[in-house]
Amino acid sequence: MSTKQPNPIPKLVKAVATALAFLAAACGSEQGKEARAAKSASRPSKAQESSTARVLPIAAHAHGKSQVEISEDFQRYNYRIPAADHPALNADADCAAGQAGPIFNAPLFPFSGALNARTCLVPHGKHVFYTVTGVFNDFPCPDPTFHPAPGQSLEDFLREGAIAGNVFFNPANFDLLVDGIPVDMTAHRITTPLFSFIGDPSLSIPAFDVCVTGQEQVGVFDGWQILIAPPSPGQHTIVLRSKASGRARTLTLVVEDEDDDEGED
Repeated sequence: MSTKQPNPIPKLVKAVATALAFLAAACGSEQGKEARAAKSASRPSKAQESSTARVLPIAAHAHGKSQVEISEDFQRYNYRIPAADHPALNADADCAAGQAGPIFNAPLFPFSGALNARTCLVPHGKHVFYTVTGVFNDFPCPDPTFHPAPGQSLEDFLREGAIAGNVFFNPANFDLLVDGIPVDMTAHRITTPLFSFIGDPSLSIPAFDVCVTGQEQVGVFDGWQILIAPPSPGQHTIVLRSKASGRARTLTLVVEDEDDDEGED
């Protein structure tokens, strides 16, 4: 007689494969967004005044929240966007989809791996939170073997799976550059406690996460993320590059001028 053993990783979360394969896409294809981004980027006086974006230490807070709490909010943002509008599922999705509050969540690159660059328009004065890679392990899931072992807490079970899912990613094999300045990824690993979220039901698909129920669920995230102080107006870049292949994915942030931001509805 066979006995089913608890399975801590019902799915290898797409973010891991995305980082390793350097999957990327273009964002903000909406013509109005592109025009505004080009307008901001073309102002030489502002571009000359732009300073290098500053990555904050992992102990830094923003708007009263720790980076662990910001990481939790990132997953809530990532899971509330309908599949049809989701930047991780659509190469031409708008970076503004699902954004709210004083922190700009840099969208995940699409899981399709079709492109290697994306440009996002960022409102003036917002921090930027960027995910290099990671695993979000959520519960419950359809897989009947996906549950804690006897005596194991749900939080420990989900944390174990999230950390195990990251075994394929070694920060030493990659360069992370923010405006050309190297960032030590090893100093920016975040593991959250158990927290709640509600996923949009349309995301319950193999291409995203079959565990999504559309109701309140819980999960644990483990991965590498950075918090950037509000960048100055103009263009800023975040580049993740493989040391072995030289291949890279590039996120370009076009930060609006303050007067542009105030002119928005």
